[in-house]
Amino acid sequence: MVSLTVVDARLPPPLLVITPVTPVSVELSWPAEAIDYMLEYATSFPAQAWSPITNNVALNGNPFTVQLATTETQRFYRLKK
Repeated sequence: MVSLTVVDARLPPPLLVITPVTPVSVELSWPAEAIDYMLEYATSFPAQAWSPITNNVALNGNPFTVQLATTETQRFYRLKK
């Protein structure tokens, strides 16, 4: 008799946190374990196209962080694997 156990070992997607820093900037952060994810933005949702964030991403221990200026244009963010 042969026994087979299938386990789905995929981790849930990382959580993207947006924190106000000043009246004109926010900080986006996500777990350092999500090293193979890229931060992207779009100006509408659902988006026709997503663009990569080109600001410097910092890793100070855990998590990854990036500070972005707020604008009058709405933006949507995602982490893409």
